[in-house]
Amino acid sequence: MAPPAERAARAGATSAAAIGPTIVEPLPPGHPLLELSNALLTPHLGYVTEGTYRIFYAHALEDVQAYLAGRPLRVLSP
Repeated sequence: MAPPAERAARAGATSAAAIGPTIVEPLPPGHPLLELSNALLTPHLGYVTEGTYRIFYAHALEDVQAYLAGRPLRVLSP
């Protein structure tokens, strides 16, 4: 069974749907999802934006500096 966003896009129940990632990447030519004009398909890289990278690398730098100073940040389990 298709995920809810895919079903809604195919049925025309929504004006647009963002779908990703798919089980098979890349989708083979002729795959039904590729025919949907109201769907935006993204691979696992859909999160890659300049803003996301700025936050990611700023946090990584802060984490290393804090760890070296003996005051770790964003600790998963103390």
